[in-house]
Amino acid sequence: MSEDERPSGNSQYIRDRESGCVAGDGSVFCADKRVSLDHLNQANLRMDRRKLLKLAGSAVISLFSGCAQLETGGNAQNQGGTITVTPPDGLIDDPLEIRLSDFEPNEEISVRAHTTDNHGQTWLSFGQFKTDGDGTLSLTQQAPISGTYERVDPRGLLWSMQALDGPAISFTTDELYTVHVSVQRNGTTVASTRITRRFIATDVGEHPVDEDGLVGVFFEPPGSGPHPAILTLHGTEGQVPWLLGAMLASHGYATLALQYFDPIGKTELPTSLVEIPLEYFERAIDWVLDRPSVTGDRVGVVGPSIGGELTLLLGATLSRIGVIVGYVPSSLVWEGPGGERPMWTYNGKDIPFVPIEVNQESVPSLIGAAAAGIRGRPIRVADLFRPSFDDLGAESVKAGIIPVDEIDGPVLLISGKDDGIWPSTALSEIAIHRLDSHDHPYAYEHLAYENAGHIISVPAQPTTDWDTFNVMPGMTLDAGGTASGNAHAAADSWPRVLEFLAEGLR
Repeated sequence: MSEDERPSGNSQYIRDRESGCVAGDGSVFCADKRVSLDHLNQANLRMDRRKLLKLAGSAVISLFSGCAQLETGGNAQNQGGTITVTPPDGLIDDPLEIRLSDFEPNEEISVRAHTTDNHGQTWLSFGQFKTDGDGTLSLTQQAPISGTYERVDPRGLLWSMQALDGPAISFTTDELYTVHVSVQRNGTTVASTRITRRFIATDVGEHPVDEDGLVGVFFEPPGSGPHPAILTLHGTEGQVPWLLGAMLASHGYATLALQYFDPIGKTELPTSLVEIPLEYFERAIDWVLDRPSVTGDRVGVVGPSIGGELTLLLGATLSRIGVIVGYVPSSLVWEGPGGERPMWTYNGKDIPFVPIEVNQESVPSLIGAAAAGIRGRPIRVADLFRPSFDDLGAESVKAGIIPVDEIDGPVLLISGKDDGIWPSTALSEIAIHRLDSHDHPYAYEHLAYENAGHIISVPAQPTTDWDTFNVMPGMTLDAGGTASGNAHAAADSWPRVLEFLAEGLR
């Protein structure tokens, strides 16, 4: 954005020289036309939507700062109405109700939210609504007329927040984040409050683990227990899966969030996904089952992406695993980075893998990926995997199929039909067909979501940056999905995850 001009006096206006637009008092003025912030999606403007949102956000935030003294938690009675948030402070997956009262009947108002993450990025969402005949409004019952989300969704203001300052770095906060919510009438803030959402319950114990060659974090639910145990795994990012571990512990599971390779090299773990011994995970199972606060003789295993592949492989190979949850997994074992070498070993032997075939069918996908990379666009690589498993009867493929029928417990698979990293829906279906054909005696299910991509996690986080995946400076992958599709997949699948874990472990 070009340099801002700020008029003299007390007005809170910001002008963008390049577009000629001015933001202030809750509105944007372009070409001498007043455009409500609530109609940004519909405005016919020669301006990139993200840029306009940033300009608008500056005005909104200035309004927030001007009314900070109005904010309270939970039930806020302000200049022109009441905002009631239930609960005002809770876990991110807690049901959320935002209810407005004491407004004028049938009046159009704006409900807006913003927060700032650890990168200093401001995230903004908004919706235009019309109150009912009695001057009330429930976001649990009414969809916005326009805004950053479309359908009835009490958490819509949370997941639809967008980064204002250019391309988003992934939304990152500490153990909680605070969202400032306001109601505006004709550009004036008349009510304001705060919502606190936590990624970990306040009474969960968090203990770093660096012993017996294991690296991770052990999350211990409150109380003496004993508690059922879960092992959470990461994907290709190679970092402790803190969020999954924290959230599952918040729901009563003693959880070891385990790191199994370290691309940065800060630990003694392997630095790449090559020849990782499954015995490492056997030791992890021994370790967590030996904790005084843990009950039972089996663990659950939860993991996404490559961690989802590993989750299925562990369930089919090791004992003492009672339930499996794989996010966007593969039911085939793939070759390690660089090819020729395996990702996994067991008992000193390589786990057979499927090599990634590059043939005539791969050419269009390779050309598309190369063109996207040259133009600086996100690269979609999912189609590069398909030729490698077109023929499930090929010896090279059969050797790498995970024998999921040998898993001694329930199996839940979650995939996005628009996965841009690998075709997780098709790869999950291979596992489901095998479970079908072997009359698997436990519950199993595949949740495949339209308009969802490779990043599906716990709900009520901003999902507007889940469609890309930064693998290194200058290289971004197209993870697929839309913000609303990924948000729905996260919200719909999470309760099923908790149900399957309870069925297998409680």
